[in-house]
Amino acid sequence: MPRPAQQAARRAAREAAGFGTAGAARPSATGCPFVPRCPLATDVCSAQRPPLRLIGDSSSACHHAERVPSL
Repeated sequence: MPRPAQQAARRAAREAAGFGTAGAARPSATGCPFVPRCPLATDVCSAQRPPLRLIGDSSSACHHAERVPSL
């Protein structure tokens, strides 16, 4: 069931943290496809595609997943 108020609050928190909206990522042979719009992107993100790994109870393919706030 959609919860517009909660969705709006999560969106505002993501935007306040500097994270943009989702959308189609550019395919890349090397590096993370989200580099152009990720505020946490570093040189390693451009050079190496991140492996999928378990972070807490979720899987993530991000070099900096531990730095991402849970929204």
